[in-house]
Amino acid sequence: MKTIVSVIILSLSLVSCATSKTSCDASWEAYCQAYNVNPSAPTEEEENYYLDCWAGSVEEEAALGL
Repeated sequence: MKTIVSVIILSLSLVSCATSKTSCDASWEAYCQAYNVNPSAPTEEEENYYLDCWAGSVEEEAALGL
């Protein structure tokens, strides 16, 4: 049951990002620029920081001009 719930949550997050791909790309690009991350080859730590700390943060909103 936990596996099914996890798959559903992951699918919804991917669909959310796919439907607003432009905003996801803009966020990732802003993060990479702010933290000098190679967008094509980020480390696992850089990806985790993006997902855990950057996405949805005040810093992200400021970088995107929201």
